[in-house]
Amino acid sequence: MKNIISFLKKNDLYYTIARYALAAIMLRYSVMKVYGMQFATVLPFSSWGQSLEHLSGYQLTWAFLGHSYWFQVLMGLFEFIPACLLLFRRTAFAGAILMLPMVIGVLMVNYSMDLWSNTKKLALVMFALNLLILVFERKRLANIISIIAGKGKYKYVIPELVIALLLVGSAVYKKVIKTTYHREVTNVLTGDWFYKKSYEFNLVSERINDSLLPHHSVRAYFDPYSQYSELNDSVNNGDGYKHYEIDEKRKNLYITELPFMKRSTRENPYYYHLGGDYTYELQGDSLLLQQAIDDSTIHYRVFKRRELDVTKLY
Repeated sequence: MKNIISFLKKNDLYYTIARYALAAIMLRYSVMKVYGMQFATVLPFSSWGQSLEHLSGYQLTWAFLGHSYWFQVLMGLFEFIPACLLLFRRTAFAGAILMLPMVIGVLMVNYSMDLWSNTKKLALVMFALNLLILVFERKRLANIISIIAGKGKYKYVIPELVIALLLVGSAVYKKVIKTTYHREVTNVLTGDWFYKKSYEFNLVSERINDSLLPHHSVRAYFDPYSQYSELNDSVNNGDGYKHYEIDEKRKNLYITELPFMKRSTRENPYYYHLGGDYTYELQGDSLLLQQAIDDSTIHYRVFKRRELDVTKLY
C-alpha cells in the first residue's frame, strides 16, 4: 500500500499522463486536418446559399478554415509534430513549447466564434494539460527565459526607447486616429455600421420616364469608406469599387467609378461619370434615385431599405 501511495505522489506519473493525453487529442485532430477532413465542408448544404448575416459562428469558421486545403495541411502539421514530440520524455518539453500557441489558437477560436460547448470544454482541457506540462518543466522554462532576457547592462536603451515610441505612435496615428472619422459615418445610406447595423437597399422598380423596365434583382450597399457596390442577378458589379459622395442637405448623390481605392471629388481631374449625378429622396424605408440622362430623359430607381443586423456574428 505504501508503494502505491508513493507511486501516486510522483510528479513523473502526472507529467506522463498530461503529455500523453495532450498528444492523443492533438494527434487525432492533426491527422484529420492533414487528411483534409476536419473542415471538409460546411453542413448543412442549405447554408451554402445563405448570406453572412444568417450564418452562425461555427459555419463562418469552418468556411474560412476549410477554404484552402494547403492551409489545413499546414495547421495539421503544426499540431502533429509537437504531438509526436510529446510522446518521448526527452523531447516532451520542446513539444509543449511548440504546442502552446496552437492550443491557445484553438481556445480563442472556440470561444470567440462561439463553437459547440463540448469543443469549448475540450479546448480548455487541452490548454490546462499544456500548462501543466510547462509547470512540471518550470525550471527549464525559467532557464530559457533568462537566456532570452540576457544578463548585464545594455547600451543605447534611451535611443531604442525613443525609436520604439515613435514607431508605435506612428502606427497608432496612421491606423487608428486618422481613420477614426469612419466610425462617425452614420448617414441615411450607410446606417450605423460600426454597431453592425448597416443598410441594404433592394431594387423594387426601375423606369425611364414613364416606361417601366423589366424587373431584376439588385441589392445596393453604401459603405462608410465612400464605396458603393451592387449585387445583381448574376454577379457583383465588380470592375473595382464605385465611389460615392452624398450631400444630405441638397439630397444629391454622386457616383463614379475609378480604379481600386482611388478617391475622387468633383474638382478632381480623375472624376468622371459612369453612374452620374443623382438626386435622392428617402421616405420611410423607400429610397428613390433620380438621374437626368439628358434634358428629356430621367432614370428612376426605387429601392426598399433593410437593416442588416449581424450583431449575432460577433
